Amino acid sequence: MFKASALFFLLFGLVGLLFLGKGLLLASSASRLSSQGLETEAEVVRVDVRKRLAHKDQTDYWQHFYTEVVTFTAWDGQKAEVRLPEKNEKEARAKPGDKLMIRYNPDKLTEATPVKGNTLWMQAIGLIVLGLAAVAGAVFMAWRKGIF
Repeated sequence: MFKASALFFLLFGLVGLLFLGKGLLLASSASRLSSQGLETEAEVVRVDVRKRLAHKDQTDYWQHFYTEVVTFTAWDGQKAEVRLPEKNEKEARAKPGDKLMIRYNPDKLTEATPVKGNTLWMQAIGLIVLGLAAVAGAVFMAWRKGIF
């Protein structure tokens, strides 16, 4: 029983660390784009849709998530195609052919975000909080079980 509990807490803590790490990477990317990113106009070439089965009030329904794929020309003339951060059904999104302003990393053209409606900071903070909560929960549960 002790080994099963220890394994559960270890896995719970590792998942928390993964969330925390991903959140820190997103925060780093958002910070880099805010401080060093270059602005340019991009054209939406397509909007990819991802569906996920969700459950609310004893009813199953499909949630849709949208990823705008844009093309732009970098400062050095290089053409790039990039997927912008995913949006949910309630967020405004562009249609193919629409133009929008983006901010991109000149050293890594696949790293870009819209100038308006940038959700990278919100995603980063959410993952960091979730990761910290999972790690703290694992440590607290392990402490309560007397594992350490």
